[in-house]
Amino acid sequence: MSLVYNNDKPAGICNSFAVENVQETSDFIKINDFIFFANDLSENQNMILNWLLEETKDVQECSFQPTGLIIELATGKSWVPPRLASLWRCTEEHQRQQIVLRFLAIKNGFTVR
Repeated sequence: MSLVYNNDKPAGICNSFAVENVQETSDFIKINDFIFFANDLSENQNMILNWLLEETKDVQECSFQPTGLIIELATGKSWVPPRLASLWRCTEEHQRQQIVLRFLAIKNGFTVR
């Protein structure tokens, strides 16, 4: 097990990691079986995250990109629950990023709920 840090603070643990080198880009770290230490999302953020996960539960694509779904959420399309669309619009940008990062980590198998 290895500690994973975010802004010099422990954020979680992972079973393994590797530094990957991609030509003409910066190196990146591939993390396997990441588990967050704490769920630092608010109740509203968790509501949005749970909705995103439910809407995409059958999507099994590698490196899933939620761009379309987030646009639907942000613009309040008719099939999006109005309360969630309102919560999304009222959420600060850094809190939205926390939701999206947690969502991508779960969808791509880097962490468990």
